[in-house]
Amino acid sequence: MPAKKNNNKDSQILSLINTVKEKRKEIENAGKHSFKTNGLFSYSDEVNSNSSKLNINVLDLNRLLNVRTFLYVMNNQHQLLNPGVDFTWCNYTFSDWVLDLNSRIMNVTIDKKKKELKILEERLDKIISPELRAEMELESLQREINEKF
Repeated sequence: MPAKKNNNKDSQILSLINTVKEKRKEIENAGKHSFKTNGLFSYSDEVNSNSSKLNINVLDLNRLLNVRTFLYVMNNQHQLLNPGVDFTWCNYTFSDWVLDLNSRIMNVTIDKKKKELKILEERLDKIISPELRAEMELESLQREINEKF
């Protein structure tokens, strides 16, 4: 009877491990983005302004959302006052800023998910039975041999 319980537990663990691997692949396949802007944002549009410039590549999620919201509000007001005229900020178009900010927001979110998946993998690794661990290692060796030879 204990062997059957162990097999059931092993199959649940294996299923969870496969789910985590699938999620990791999905995250890894998220597209890379080449930035349109220089990544330096200022709440003042003056090019030679003394206001501090924010590097969007190092901002946390909340600050990124604040910058994006600011630009959306400014763009909406600009379109009301100047219909048909493209809105630019710090020498870049609104669409370039939004594209870069959305990409950076996605990267921050992906980084967070990667960390969460790593923790889940570590937790699953702790509860794998010796039999399942041996079976997984055997499958890994078979794949490696098939790929190389």
